[in-house]
Amino acid sequence: MKGQKVKITIDDSYFKKGQIVEVYKPDKYGAWLLGEDYQGNHTDWYFDYNNFMVVDPIVESIIDKFKERSAVGIKKYGTTLYENNTDDFLNHLQEELMDAILYIQKLRHDKL
Repeated sequence: MKGQKVKITIDDSYFKKGQIVEVYKPDKYGAWLLGEDYQGNHTDWYFDYNNFMVVDPIVESIIDKFKERSAVGIKKYGTTLYENNTDDFLNHLQEELMDAILYIQKLRHDKL
């Protein structure tokens, strides 16, 4: 577990809830975690296992990409996906999937 990334699941005086930090020194009750505190100082703090969860950096990077994509869409269309019920989402999806098939074919062609 040492060196693994974890997400803080509580509000704390040192780390923010949702903050990703690194496990420094685990034991059977919890672990010392390394990260940046509220003031931007690098520090370590002990948390029991109920107050953080292991995260997958790959999944976290995809979540970040979804958030970035959402921000682009909100800026472009002036609304959120949740609020927008007038677009023809099935047509948009079909067009995106058709593009994906074309990209696959191009990559396969380039490998020949």
